[in-house]
Amino acid sequence: MPFNDINELQRFDRDLKDNGQMRDQFMKKIPDIGGKSVQKTVKYAMEIVMTDDLTQQVVGTLGAENKPKISKFTFPYVIIDVVRNTFEGTKIKAVEDRIVEWLHRGSDRKKAENKRRERLNLQQ
Repeated sequence: MPFNDINELQRFDRDLKDNGQMRDQFMKKIPDIGGKSVQKTVKYAMEIVMTDDLTQQVVGTLGAENKPKISKFTFPYVIIDVVRNTFEGTKIKAVEDRIVEWLHRGSDRKKAENKRRERLNLQQ
């Protein structure tokens, strides 16, 4: 982890769904990574699950054909449960929206990282 291959992510998700012990470990790991807000906690949780490259292979909401939808995976619902338990009063929709937003911004983060690397290479 984080996963960079859709097949690995699907395998992890299947294991998370079928293996209660693994699910419990994942649920314990999320609060350990920190985050002082819903937004930061979702960001950190998603970063341990998937890379920015992989975000372009998953659809956050309705849209592109032949791409798995995030709503069909188990791991986002685990993240939602943990975040809601950590930040009492948080609405499910608020966490879902943060997850979808994080997915949609994957290509922007990737472009920014590439520009940063180019600048570093030019400085050397």
